[in-house]
Amino acid sequence: LGLAFVKAITTLASKEILEPRDSRKIIHTLSAPLFMVFWPLFSDSGGARVFAGIVPLANAVRLFVAATGSEDEEELASAVSRSGDAKEALGGPFFYVLVLLASVLVFWRDGYAGIIASSTMAAGDGLADLIGRRF
Repeated sequence: LGLAFVKAITTLASKEILEPRDSRKIIHTLSAPLFMVFWPLFSDSGGARVFAGIVPLANAVRLFVAATGSEDEEELASAVSRSGDAKEALGGPFFYVLVLLASVLVFWRDGYAGIIASSTMAAGDGLADLIGRRF
């Protein structure tokens, strides 16, 4: 579902329906909360956090591949970068998924710290730019 969400936003950006800066912030704002909505579907076993960690890890790999100039991930690189430079995918977006991965592995559902940190990172930073630019 997350892959489909990012693909939909990157397609809208590549067709110039969304501006690249808006697509970047929409992905930023909604990716972590969309992922966290599905946390209750994972089991309570100790390995569930590791299994759930595959999602941000896969996104980190996709960003790494996009930053190396792969044509398969060209849309992703342009959607998450400010200038269109694929190497920017290894900046903020890459650290975003690493923080989300750490949040899953360290905090998981044991308390609210991981949820609060991930939500603040996603919504706080993402919405600040989207709303701040317009008002």
